Amino acid sequence: MDARSLLTENAKLKKENEDLRNRIPCSRNQLKAIRGCGKALVIKTLGPQDSEPYRKYSRSMFSCLWYKYKLQFSLNSITETKEHQVDEGLAFINKYEIPQRFLYLKPAPLCHLCDEKPGTVPADDVLICDDCYGFFL
Repeated sequence: MDARSLLTENAKLKKENEDLRNRIPCSRNQLKAIRGCGKALVIKTLGPQDSEPYRKYSRSMFSCLWYKYKLQFSLNSITETKEHQVDEGLAFINKYEIPQRFLYLKPAPLCHLCDEKPGTVPADDVLICDDCYGFFL
């Protein structure tokens, strides 16, 4: 074999390898990891699943996230994610820039002492409510 035929064969093998690589879908566990990462981002942004902001806005936030994800990887569905895209997909979700309209929805942290009212007064590295603050005066 001469150099030209070796180069042609090499190019042909690279093309076949790339075609095969683009056909292998991610596994069920990998897809579960991608969805879990997205869910963790939504919970981190909106609060726990039983919170009012989560119940009200999680569908909208998931819709935004998965729309951008599908756009990034030219997919019709996140289930079309290929095995070689999984790490990049997880990185995309972790770096996802949350739309401004969702950032103000997370409820204020509760008072560190009574755990009932929103904490408004800084005390060391925690927040306490006005009632608890007044109790200590």
